[in-house]
Amino acid sequence: MTNSFGDQLWEESLGLVRHLIRPTSLLTGLTGRTVAGAAMPQVWHQLWGSAAFRESIVLSRLMELCPDLDSRVQLWTVIRAEYGNAAKTDPHSILLRRFLLALGASEAELATQPQRNVARVRDELHRIDSMSFHELLAYGLLGPASVAYMIFSLIEGLLSAPPFEFDQDELTYFTTVAEHAQPSAQVALSLLARYADTTDKQRSVRKALYMFFLSHPLADVNTATSARAWRHAS
Repeated sequence: MTNSFGDQLWEESLGLVRHLIRPTSLLTGLTGRTVAGAAMPQVWHQLWGSAAFRESIVLSRLMELCPDLDSRVQLWTVIRAEYGNAAKTDPHSILLRRFLLALGASEAELATQPQRNVARVRDELHRIDSMSFHELLAYGLLGPASVAYMIFSLIEGLLSAPPFEFDQDELTYFTTVAEHAQPSAQVALSLLARYADTTDKQRSVRKALYMFFLSHPLADVNTATSARAWRHAS
């Protein structure tokens, strides 16, 4: 596979962010800095569940599927940042938790482990278990990196402005993940260049990437782009 596939896939992924992901939906139901006495808005609840699932399931599965030591080392250089550095940053899940608590979420709403008896979680587990290494690179690394690269700085800007005015410390999750996005995408594309080396594998990579976007909590599935995405993902 030449670099042209990686370049095309990155541009395609960014295009899916532009046409399918609606960051302003995060503001639905928010009228100020906190939501005192109210349940966490559904979209934030979904994002929290997605982040918990990613940290506890997807990243470990990616490492498990690594076909050789070199790919494992390369992948770990970006994955380890998501688990934090004791001397520098907290894990991404802790940073998101800090923001959600500032948003008004209760401790009870922030269960850290995916509930495996929930049908949606069982379906996602089945999907992850059925993926190959190159498919999960697209679904679990390239897709999330594309979203963070394109919209997390925008979200931070929206939430730091009136009427929300969150403190910078409370928004560290968005700045940290945005900064981490490009290195993660580069590693994903580098590994895909090595392991998605046939037309069939490239097709399955695209299918996994489209499925990531269609299942994202911020996806607007009522667009012409989503109709095309379903055709690619099916």
